[in-house]
Amino acid sequence: MESVESVTAQLNASGLSQSAIDGFSRLWTAAHGKIDHSNKEAVVAGVKALIGEISEFMKTQSEADQAIYNVIIEKKKAEFRAANGLPPQ
Repeated sequence: MESVESVTAQLNASGLSQSAIDGFSRLWTAAHGKIDHSNKEAVVAGVKALIGEISEFMKTQSEADQAIYNVIIEKKKAEFRAANGLPPQ
């Protein structure tokens, strides 16, 4: 799981508003502290829960931020698939 600093830098570069970045970072930091990083299943479950929380949070943000977030998510999905030898969707 990436550090909050790395994620924040990526979000800043994406053009996401500061309020969206702040909320995203709060959720990421809280989740990062709760996950047992030595347990693969716990990491997977934690990341899934975090994605759900962030998705719900992003619904409260501007349409512009939601559009940027959707681009980020699609890019991350493609990166994950490529890194794990899965075919593109």
